[in-house]
Amino acid sequence: MRLGIVTMSAIAKNLAAALQRARERDPDLNQARLAALVGVSEATIARWLNGTRTPLMESLKKLADALSVQVTELVDEGPTPRTQVLQAIVDEAAHMSEAEQQALLAFIRSRR
Repeated sequence: MRLGIVTMSAIAKNLAAALQRARERDPDLNQARLAALVGVSEATIARWLNGTRTPLMESLKKLADALSVQVTELVDEGPTPRTQVLQAIVDEAAHMSEAEQQALLAFIRSRR
């Protein structure tokens, strides 16, 4: 998994969104309970949520487990123009026959 450079604000934003979604499923999930699940202090959770600190990979994995999300959902800064184009290509190719998909792949490889 290649994460690249991820800003603290992106992690804070994604973590806050994931926590909100988790709270919709489990209203009793608060910062204290999340801290206990992850094995950190409430203050640490607060720092992650406000973007003043970034969790280490081990903590990201525990957070993802506690929130029932993938780690990438916590660190992904959203689609870039490139990923949007790639997704559009995949969506179009899904409607093609296997022969058309192979032709498309051959065309893409010929452009390298």
